[in-house]
Amino acid sequence: MNTSAQATPNTTNKKQKTTSEKKITSKIKIKKQKKSSQIRKLTNTTTQAKKSTEPHYETVDLSKRKRSFDWDKPYLLAAYAALWIFLFFYLILLTQRLRQTENDIKTLESILKEKLDEQS
Repeated sequence: MNTSAQATPNTTNKKQKTTSEKKITSKIKIKKQKKSSQIRKLTNTTTQAKKSTEPHYETVDLSKRKRSFDWDKPYLLAAYAALWIFLFFYLILLTQRLRQTENDIKTLESILKEKLDEQS
């Protein structure tokens, strides 16, 4: 009885080994197939490049690239331009007011000097 009880675990171990071995071999086959398909793709592209005398150009989808500023929207461009124009004229206005106040200070200083001279 012991011999028959011991025989069944050995057969199940063999079955388990064979199924695990089958899984491993199938994974290895899949990897080999992927590598061979990649190699085929590479050889196809290189042979195509060798056949053509003109340089090979790839098409690039420009909509997927990152842009620093989106100039495709005209309202955004108009608002940006209007902002810079406003800032330019505002700076001109500020410099004119600054010159006027400097001139006013100079005239007030001259008037103050005249009054001080008259009193002394």
